[in-house]
Amino acid sequence: MDKYYSEIPDRLWKQIAPLIPKKKVNPKGGRNRVPARV
Repeated sequence: MDKYYSEIPDRLWKQIAPLIPKKKVNPKGGRNRVPARV
């Protein structure tokens, strides 16, 4: 389903985005998380 996020219209995305869990900072560091809407 991740590959279809880019096909969601901006208007709908503004309503959906707050429902997606926020990324947590890893105390060990590491690679940054890829944005949900790529």
